[in-house]
Amino acid sequence: MKDQLQKGFYLENSNTLLEWDRPFDEFATESGAVWTGDQYIWHKSVYLQGLEYPLCSENGITENEPFTTISAYIGLDSEGLWDDQLSLKGFDTVFAHLVKLFGNPTETSDKNEMSEKSCSWSVGDIYLHLNVIEQHALKCYLTVSKK
Repeated sequence: MKDQLQKGFYLENSNTLLEWDRPFDEFATESGAVWTGDQYIWHKSVYLQGLEYPLCSENGITENEPFTTISAYIGLDSEGLWDDQLSLKGFDTVFAHLVKLFGNPTETSDKNEMSEKSCSWSVGDIYLHLNVIEQHALKCYLTVSKK
């Protein structure tokens, strides 16, 4: 898992490795991504040995921009709306999953000006950041990026 993560972000359901620094437009279609005009979205995704949450690229990217960051939206209900309880439960679920994969986080914090709670893992050149923020609702994100 750790070695594979150094090469890219693996989508288990489509058996596709999104290689770091490769232009998005080279793998978007084969990986099941949908282009929305300013980002790619993977609605149905399985990754990091079993996590299943929608994924997206950063907003404002161009289609051929190199892949360096992907985010999971944790806490969306069946209608695609943020749900406070799903976000908090999702944080705990993903946290436990990441601890099994990568050990204890290298950084943690409780409520501060940026988030309700957050934690991060450094895995070689890859940085994983899990957080819950309050933004009209509690929103939980997992961001995986190449340093």
